[in-house]
Amino acid sequence: MQIPGSPSLAFLLYLFLFLPWMAYKSRRKIRLRQNAAQETTFSDTDLEKIWYGTILQLAILFILAWQVAAGFHYSIAVLPSAGFSTIAETLSALAVCLLIRALVRRTTTETERRSMVVFALAPRSRRQWLLKAIVVLCASVAEEAAYRGVCWQILSYSTGHYQFAALLSSVAFALAHWIQGWKSMFFIFIFAIIMHTLVWYTQSLITAMLVHAAYDCIAITLIAIEAARFRKSSREGDPGKSQCPG
Repeated sequence: MQIPGSPSLAFLLYLFLFLPWMAYKSRRKIRLRQNAAQETTFSDTDLEKIWYGTILQLAILFILAWQVAAGFHYSIAVLPSAGFSTIAETLSALAVCLLIRALVRRTTTETERRSMVVFALAPRSRRQWLLKAIVVLCASVAEEAAYRGVCWQILSYSTGHYQFAALLSSVAFALAHWIQGWKSMFFIFIFAIIMHTLVWYTQSLITAMLVHAAYDCIAITLIAIEAARFRKSSREGDPGKSQCPG
């Protein structure tokens, strides 16, 4: 066991304690909102504030990761080798993630999905789609750089075990998404393991960033479609908005 330098230790504390604590606080606020209104809803203004805050948080995460990486001469932007194997491994990782998502979705009822925060956060306007696209880009770069890159390197150096370091990093990544609930956190943990495996085989964070972005785009589109259906069915089932036959 080796103790990393102060910047690396501070970065680990940020990932393992501060970000999960912030996510936990956000989760509690949403649960209180659900208990009061019996559903999770956000106004357009609320959604935009959330996306702006998320972009800022991801920018800070990337800057911290970049600065810490520079301290021990680790390069975040290493390109993968060009070849069929790299393409196959990248596409396979994306396919596995989508397959697992489909399997996890089959374990949730429509009632459960209606109460999930990801559906309440689904974009509803062009402006929100633009902000969400920026969030996806920032998350794909910042989170892969931080968790699959810098965090994994620090923990591998400290523990001497790449696999154990990947496991710990995946736990931190899942905890940072506490706002989404336990079922989603379990899938996010599996997602992180898949991304670590992809980085291991391709020796590049770029492939993980591409899979992360592609997966998020597909998942968000599917969620937005279903969320729109939920809103439509809620309006149609609202007695206050129904009309009596004349």
